Amino acid sequence: MAAPTHADRAQWEFRQTRLAYRLLCAEARTQTICRFTSLSPHRLAKWRKRWGFSDTDRSRGPAPNSFTPFFRFPALRAEGAYLAILCRTFGVLGDDHAGSANSFYRLATGERLCDLLEFHRQSYQAPSISFDQLLLLARGLQTGKSIQLSHCSRCGGGVLRDPFQLVREGCDACRRPRQSHPAPARATHENVVRRHLE
Repeated sequence: MAAPTHADRAQWEFRQTRLAYRLLCAEARTQTICRFTSLSPHRLAKWRKRWGFSDTDRSRGPAPNSFTPFFRFPALRAEGAYLAILCRTFGVLGDDHAGSANSFYRLATGERLCDLLEFHRQSYQAPSISFDQLLLLARGLQTGKSIQLSHCSRCGGGVLRDPFQLVREGCDACRRPRQSHPAPARATHENVVRRHLE
């Protein structure tokens, strides 16, 4: 295998620094940024100070690690299903990093997640999910052990499913009384994504 050229190294470092900046803008946690970019916390702190980010511009504490909110709260169920479809559309999920957890944390994956989140915040009516919540969702969908993307049996729209739940529930819109909330058109989320990408 040929050794990387100076140009290759410079391009990689440019992508590394640019991704760090984008993740800081997305208020990702320090550990998350370091894992995606391979930057040390000390070096990231220097970049953060140089770029004018304050300590209040980042999330603190442990990263989210529970999928329960995606099943418990209707707003998060709908937004999470939309993001799950975007994960497929933007190529975040794939066999190339289906092995160890560390294989998910790569520059290309981080860049796609940033593209996805930026698109989501422009296309979704009231976005509320943070980058670290998106990362949790994407990693969960990648393994499929704790959360999966399924389809409503009535309208065909995307729904998040708990694989440990035997009964498959429909989307929230179809479970509401028909007279006040008619069923949405088939594959609503997919149509929204397709319309914005055309």
